[in-house]
Amino acid sequence: MSHTDCEEAPWWEVDLLSPYHISEVVILNRLDCCAERLNGVIIEVLDHNGTVIAQAQHDAGRDGVIEDMWAAIFDEFMIGSKVRVSMIHPPGTCDFLNLAEVQVMGICQESDACYTGATCEHGNVALCKMAESSSVRNGAAAIKATDGEASISMTTCESDPWWMVDLETRRDVSEVVVYNRRDCCQEQLNGALIELMDSFGNVLTTAQHDVATMGVISDVWSVKFREENVRYVRVSTHHLNGTCAPLDLAEVHVMSDCEQDDACLTGWDCENKPLALPMEEEEKKTRSLTSVEHRARPMQPEKKKRSLTWVDYSAFPISEEEKIKRSLAKVEATLIGFEEN
Repeated sequence: MSHTDCEEAPWWEVDLLSPYHISEVVILNRLDCCAERLNGVIIEVLDHNGTVIAQAQHDAGRDGVIEDMWAAIFDEFMIGSKVRVSMIHPPGTCDFLNLAEVQVMGICQESDACYTGATCEHGNVALCKMAESSSVRNGAAAIKATDGEASISMTTCESDPWWMVDLETRRDVSEVVVYNRRDCCQEQLNGALIELMDSFGNVLTTAQHDVATMGVISDVWSVKFREENVRYVRVSTHHLNGTCAPLDLAEVHVMSDCEQDDACLTGWDCENKPLALPMEEEEKKTRSLTSVEHRARPMQPEKKKRSLTWVDYSAFPISEEEKIKRSLAKVEATLIGFEEN
């Protein structure tokens, strides 16, 4: 519920972000108490400059007391960009404006939640998720494309460089947004391929950039999807005739409904979310081998899982405090092993 302070002229406003044909505005009242506060409410439709182009006011004598809801119906479709709900009280008096919900009825556009079915918790579910790439250049690991920071994931010069993120659970993906580096080398992303895959690494759907029809990728390339059960998202490029190029990504956003532990819902930054537990040397070797194997031949589900979640953690700086903690942990582990022997 939206709740203002006690004011002489309280108001609430929504920006629709672009012009819409508006036929009706529905106000849902609070049900626990104070329903009378909405009597006499004013609804205004505004254009992008904030100029009022249509208005409707509740009249208790004509419309009756507002209990659960009140709808303002406009005779003609208004093309508005904003909707404002307000009250005006006599000078020197005040009251609260309480709104359980405001629904603006019109023609949905492709990106709207009323068209896609997305919820308000729709966001970038790739944020802070584990990522992997075909190689790492200058310590710019794959995780740098999902950390929400001004950093870049970079591979070495390859004929088929790739980058991949593990969404941890199956998701209904509505869009993938690839952000290009802006300082140089933007042409490297031209012809990029986006693949959505299930939990076993099977490709569900793809989208490929075409310079001839889409133009050169400068800052960002966005692709709409309606794909269910997506676990992995891979971005890659392919180079012919023995040529090579690196794959550099500033950020990759995967849009879906945010779940309980997602950074897009919790508001965590990636430093506050543990990315993985430290690995033993033997485990690192095993993961390194499976990372190579999955490029060469089909793998069992468990091997795929390990390969897709491997990250080069040597690229991350370690604070002095963390170094001390790790040193103490090694000493403690040595003492325990000595006692057992």
